[in-house]
Amino acid sequence: MSPVSKKLKKKLTVAENRLNQSGECQNCGTELQGPYCHYCGQPDKNFFRFFPALLREMMGDLLDLDSRLTRTLKPLLFQPGKLADDYMHGRRFRYTSPVRLYLFSSIIFFLLAGFITNFEIQRGLESHNTVTHENVSTAPQTDSPHKHSGIHTEITESGTPTKPPVEDETEPPTARGGDSFFKIDLNSDSGSHDIDSINLPLVPQMLNDWINVELAKSDAKNAAIEADPTIISDKIFEILPITVFVLLPAFALILKGFYIRSKRYYTEHLIFALYNHSFLFVLATAMFLLESGGSLLASQGWISKSGWLFAIFDWPSQLMKIWMLVYFWLGLKRFYRQGWLMTSVKFVSIGIAYTILLATITVFVAMLSFLLL
Repeated sequence: MSPVSKKLKKKLTVAENRLNQSGECQNCGTELQGPYCHYCGQPDKNFFRFFPALLREMMGDLLDLDSRLTRTLKPLLFQPGKLADDYMHGRRFRYTSPVRLYLFSSIIFFLLAGFITNFEIQRGLESHNTVTHENVSTAPQTDSPHKHSGIHTEITESGTPTKPPVEDETEPPTARGGDSFFKIDLNSDSGSHDIDSINLPLVPQMLNDWINVELAKSDAKNAAIEADPTIISDKIFEILPITVFVLLPAFALILKGFYIRSKRYYTEHLIFALYNHSFLFVLATAMFLLESGGSLLASQGWISKSGWLFAIFDWPSQLMKIWMLVYFWLGLKRFYRQGWLMTSVKFVSIGIAYTILLATITVFVAMLSFLLL
């Protein structure tokens, strides 16, 4: 391929130093007329270069961290429905693809949410243990003939001492009581340790047997969760990304049902769902950072929860929650092009259906996480 002209350099989507300067396509042998083969589409890239530079470009290609991402963020955050509408009208190359945008935003969100959740749990445990230790150390000490034995007896009216209550050491701590972040009690009778077996309909018997086996271990699992609540949060964040991904086709199916007369393909509803979920992940990430940052500063005593500094962290988060609802409402209006009244009715109806779906997924994730411990 001849050297790239100055006029062509301005239109290149591949930097000149990344070109292989080949005369023919190395894949199909077609004569090249630019940085891409017009027959098979393979770029004329040179991969035999300094490894750090090559690695940086490979990561850029993987995450699409180029000018298209910056062009995508503005309409994603502030122009509801524009990205999905442009995609349907063929204006795609200027923006990051919806699938890649969804994957990138969801990965960042779940990594950050998992880290912050575990950090908050550990900080809560440390605070709880500190308060408990201070209460024990400041409790008044009374002399008692049974001080060292820890056994208290009572004298009845007849003068005979009553037998002290015997604590069953074989009973797990969660069954005796105590504070716990997560606790599941599946016993049908408070005096019985036998867990009722369940038999889910339309489920293979092998799966029902496995569920019953795991439920029989609930006492031990509750004790483990009480000792370290992060084990259940870690398990939840292992399962959550996969289950949330199931929300996409389900949400697109809900849109398909409400806009059945629009004669749009299911793929169009799925593209709209991808961009809207990407928007939710980006805003949820920002909200996590703001709320956890304000909470951390307040817990350290650096700012007051009633002061204006804390409001700097709190108010943007509250506005983002309102913007989430308004964004989806305006996005429906722009993408489906119906009247304001019909859009508002469908906005409320879709919101109710999505809330029910989200609640179902949440319960499923919580129960499955407990069973998989």
